[in-house]
Amino acid sequence: MSTRSLIDPGTSRRLDVLKLLLVVAVVMIHAEKGILAYLPDPPPVLRAVIALLGHNLFQLAVPLFFAMSGYLLFMTFVPSRASYFRMVWKKTWGILFPFLFLNLLCILIILAFRKIPYIGDFHMVHRRGVLDLLIGWDGYPANYTLWFLRDLYVYFVVAPLFWILARELPIVGLIALFVIWNVLPGALGLLEFRGAVFFHLGCVLAVNRIPLDGYRGHTVLLAVVYAAALFIATWAELARFDPVVTGYVRNVGLIPGILLAWRLSDLPALRDNRTLLRLSGYAFFLYLLHEPTLSYIISSSVYVFVPGGTVTGIVYYVLIGGLTVAVVLGLGSLLARFAPPVYGLLTGFRRPAAR
Repeated sequence: MSTRSLIDPGTSRRLDVLKLLLVVAVVMIHAEKGILAYLPDPPPVLRAVIALLGHNLFQLAVPLFFAMSGYLLFMTFVPSRASYFRMVWKKTWGILFPFLFLNLLCILIILAFRKIPYIGDFHMVHRRGVLDLLIGWDGYPANYTLWFLRDLYVYFVVAPLFWILARELPIVGLIALFVIWNVLPGALGLLEFRGAVFFHLGCVLAVNRIPLDGYRGHTVLLAVVYAAALFIATWAELARFDPVVTGYVRNVGLIPGILLAWRLSDLPALRDNRTLLRLSGYAFFLYLLHEPTLSYIISSSVYVFVPGGTVTGIVYYVLIGGLTVAVVLGLGSLLARFAPPVYGLLTGFRRPAAR
């Protein structure tokens, strides 16, 4: 039985729209380096915008992605050996293969052209070695944004452990993981512990069939609480307040933020938006190739437009992020239409979902 057959059409559309918007948020997180490339010491207002958006608001994307991935997996998870190995095989091609292929491609480009701007050069390859950059054993992989796929694949492999915990100790297990994440953030070594927390959140929701809209009447309250958390975390960063306390505030603020994002996805303007639904089929392609596309756009912009202050900095930030999204989505649609094998090779043999 397919996962989509167990989810009502409205929820399915919400997941698709969120998938695309969250990848755009990831692009905007990384677009900050375009500002820092030309304004190493940004003006105070520009620094505040970066802190609010890139360091706080858009940070919802990664944990929400982990939660959605866990939810979709465990909606159809069957605790049997045959089912487990089929799942791992499917994820190996759909997740691990593009992770390794895109990292290898990145390494080859660096070796051929001596560097990829704002990502790395041949010195990095010689210092860390091809295998380390391919996997990211000692830090990020060559294409640093793909660490998410590495972590996600590991969580898929150990899915039975999440399933058991969600069945036997759903609430206690979730609280324990959240506490460990905040107290011992490096407990999983090279893996990001927040991934385990929110992947397990999705698992708990799916395994226990908890309604996703059980808090339908609390949107305003969630908005107020999340806005307060954003303000406090942004202020604390700009005031150079205790980074540990700031981290706690940011982490706790993710909870109302994720709930609010899910509620807002039910707005007809998002849920039923034909353009967003059509483009959502290319969300994975956008995630995979937004780097190094973004880096090349940043390095090339020196010939056209660079930020010189607060206003131009904000404009530049939006432009390079938007241009990256447009270029990669345009390339994805062209490849899917005229060169499907290439599109499939880059995306783990996916095809854009027909809408």
